[in-house]
Amino acid sequence: MKTLLPTILLSSLLVACSNLYKVTFNDRVVYNPGAESANGLLEDPNLQGCLNEVLSSGVQGVSAETLTLLACPTAGIQSLGGIGALPNLEQLDLSDNAISDLAPLGNLKKLRVLSIRNNDIR
Repeated sequence: MKTLLPTILLSSLLVACSNLYKVTFNDRVVYNPGAESANGLLEDPNLQGCLNEVLSSGVQGVSAETLTLLACPTAGIQSLGGIGALPNLEQLDLSDNAISDLAPLGNLKKLRVLSIRNNDIR
């Protein structure tokens, strides 16, 4: 009986630690260890965070390669470097950010809707 209680406690602890937990802030998922992630694709950490949030939304079959819509208004984005890693992007909302260079968008051959109002375009 003396070894049964510690064994049960240890087993319970291991089971509890093996579960994946989502971390949220103001009802927005900021970390989801079981979700699809595209870390390292994009130069701007805020754009990367927006992409990761979309990919972790739970929509089946959505990946960086298949994503067609990305909305990241008021996200503090400054750079679009690496956005060519989203080849099927058709609609992109980057309103109210601090973007100044649109050259990386030239790699998005399927892009047909773009919202970039209130940025630092030069």
